[in-house]
Amino acid sequence: DDNEDEDAMETDDAAKTNAPVVDVRFYKTFWSLQTFFQNPNVALGVAGGWDAFYAAFQAVLDNFETHRLDASDETAATTAEESALGVKYLTAAPLLQLQLRDPAFRRSFLLQCAILLGHCEGPPALPKVKRDQVAKAKARVMAATAATPPNARGVEFAEFVAAALKREVYWVGWKKDNCKDFQRASEPRPPPKPPPPVMRKRPRLGTKQPAVPPEKRVKLGNPELDRLWNLSVDNASSLREKKAEETSMATFLQPVLDDMDPEAQIEEAYKQKNDKVFVWKALRMIAKENLSAFSKLGTDDMEAVVPGLLGVEPPGGGGEKSEPEPEPEPEPE
Repeated sequence: DDNEDEDAMETDDAAKTNAPVVDVRFYKTFWSLQTFFQNPNVALGVAGGWDAFYAAFQAVLDNFETHRLDASDETAATTAEESALGVKYLTAAPLLQLQLRDPAFRRSFLLQCAILLGHCEGPPALPKVKRDQVAKAKARVMAATAATPPNARGVEFAEFVAAALKREVYWVGWKKDNCKDFQRASEPRPPPKPPPPVMRKRPRLGTKQPAVPPEKRVKLGNPELDRLWNLSVDNASSLREKKAEETSMATFLQPVLDDMDPEAQIEEAYKQKNDKVFVWKALRMIAKENLSAFSKLGTDDMEAVVPGLLGVEPPGGGGEKSEPEPEPEPEPE
């Protein structure tokens, strides 16, 4: 038979060059898988459809694993991808042996297998598909994709395909549920903020606070402490210092008059008018009571201004010294 002779010759040539074995049977098996890729529901839904696909798939993957691509094929793959070749391939029988040595061709075929197997795992399960065989076939496809040169890019491409198929499963399930609103998992709520402190109206100064009612009294273990603590509802009044009574200006400036008394015999350095703190307080008080007297303190001494400010005579009969009257000149003889 002529076909058998040609197949034998191609097998011998492939064995010599370590190329994939391509005969008429393998050619028909390889391209028959396109029927399942084009319409998987119809092709796999008929009796024996899955078994036919799985047998053809096993034969092609066995050929891929037997005849792996080498370094020279890796260089060709890089050149082909850089030139951005298309993904449409001719189906002529003499070209299949060369196409199987093309990494881009193998990657396209394995991607079709991964998409079909992902469809078989989806929510609308096909009736005559065996789930265990689907899982084994998918694992072989991912391993063959990762081993396709260039190796580094093959592993990256396999991871990308696996992620895309996983997202596809979620998308199909979402469409099956009539496109429900997508909601993220709610984040844990932060702990509630403590309530703001209750603002109580502070009583006016000097007002008497009511006593603490018996149900709110605090016991500190000592009768006297209990009494002091429960004197009033708001203990702010007990902490308030009593406002000091205002000192009159006459009382405050009396030490100046005492220093002016000759009988006191107070040295000049120890008089109140030389105390800076006393002078500062006196100036503030005088400015508040008598502004004209305050203006005189800029030029006159404090002992000269205070007696007139208080309306008293200077101690010891002092005060403003009057100039002695001049003696009358003798009349000329």
